[in-house]
Parts: sequence; structure tokens; C-alpha cells
Amino acid sequence: MSKDFQKLLPIALMLLIGLTIPVLTQFQPQKAQKDPIVTVKEAVQPKTKKLALDFDKRILGKASWYGVPFHGRRTANGEIYNMHTLTAAHKTLPFDSIVKVTNQLNNESIIVRINDRGPYINGRDIDLSYGAAKQLNMLHSGVIPVKLEVITNKSKFVYRTPPSLNKL
Repeated sequence: MSKDFQKLLPIALMLLIGLTIPVLTQFQPQKAQKDPIVTVKEAVQPKTKKLALDFDKRILGKASWYGVPFHGRRTANGEIYNMHTLTAAHKTLPFDSIVKVTNQLNNESIIVRINDRGPYINGRDIDLSYGAAKQLNMLHSGVIPVKLEVITNKSKFVYRTPPSLNKL
């Protein structure tokens, strides 16, 4: 071997080792991450903002209503929307939940059944059918403050549309 090669060999080896060590460390097996322990309560109740009504409490919120454009279309639970019935849309309450809605402006109350999802506008808690809004005298207001009370959420309520409304 030439003297020049003998001088460059250690430098070449150091460069070669120096370049391969970072590459080799990239392929080291990573430590397995532990799965987070989730309690039953956490699994049932998402950590996001609580949207559902607390079934043991009454809450104050905002109600709006919807009617003509949706009349005759399917609701989220699969039935045909009839704007003249006393139904409502809520984001998280189970279908067929029964809710007492009280207009905070005139203290009038009605009982509605949840059969749809919504409202899809921030700041609103329940979307009432045209018929429910009419009984609460809120058609011209559009959005009103309400008190919501969940009467039942067992989904055992059987609702039948009166024959006179089936012809609409």
C-alpha cells in the first residue's frame, strides 16, 4: 500500500462509520406505546363538548324551527317529516325522546318527540317543527330562548300520526 492510502484509510473508515451510525439508529426498533386506559364512563361520554342534555336536569337554550323546505322529506330516523306534527330535531338526544319545551318569553309549553338531527347552526339547541313553533307562538321570532326538560329518553314511546295529518 502506498503511504498516501495508509494515511487516508483511517479517515475513510471514520467517515464511513460516522455516516452509517445515524442510518442504523433510524432502524432501531421503537418502544411499543401503551394503549391508554379508558374507563367505561370515559368510553360512553366523549371528551368533547357535552352536547346532550343531562337527563336529570333542565337546561336553558335557544330554539329555532323548520318547515316547508323539509316537509315530506325523510328525517334522520327514517320517517317522513310532517311539519304540522309536534316533533323536533336535536343533535344528540336518542330518537323518540320526549321533551317538554317552554317558551321563556311567554311561558307557553309543548311536548315534542325527537325524530331528527340538528340544528346545524351554532348556538341553537333544538329545532322545532312548524307545528310545534306555531303552538309556542314563535313563528315570527324565528329563534327564542327556551327551557328544555327531557321527560323520557327510553325510546319506548310509540308515536302514531293522526289520520287527518297523513293526508297532508
